[in-house]
Amino acid sequence: MSSLLLLIAVLLTAAGVFLLRRFLRKRWYWSVSAGVLAVGMFLASAALLLSFLFLHMMCGEYVFPYRPSPDQRRLARVTEFDCGATTPFTSYVELRAAGFPTSLSLLGARARWRRTVFIIEHDPRLIQLIWTGNRELTIRYPKPDRTDSYKCDSTWQDVRIKCEVYTPDERAPLPQMFPNRWLW
Repeated sequence: MSSLLLLIAVLLTAAGVFLLRRFLRKRWYWSVSAGVLAVGMFLASAALLLSFLFLHMMCGEYVFPYRPSPDQRRLARVTEFDCGATTPFTSYVELRAAGFPTSLSLLGARARWRRTVFIIEHDPRLIQLIWTGNRELTIRYPKPDRTDSYKCDSTWQDVRIKCEVYTPDERAPLPQMFPNRWLW
């Protein structure tokens, strides 16, 4: 979503520059119309750019590597999205079909080929993904602090999803989280 905002902002800026260069020295009504339209495009582009910066740069996204199913046809991944001290850790488990690039989400195919199937307000390093078969995924997670901050889908396409609570070993080392950075 945020990359689409950036793309539209750049296209609006380019269209505004084109209008100004093409129609600035034409008849007065073309110049005024092109100028008003170009200013509107520049303002819309600035608003979209600020939205991009707010949506993506203000929050941290940490992703873990994909876990492929035994037949390599599906992928599961844990992601954490953190927007600072005012919001709790929010961890997601995403399932997607292998072989489909994530850029398809820009074309509206996201819901069909990729979906978030699990959401919890907890540390993502404690979530375990275990493929028990080609079409069976078990998501193990610590008991949530609040029950309203938990969602688990039972199926996605032909994959059965089982969510179960476990007690984490506090002495075991936790995996490292890597930030998913966009422009730096």
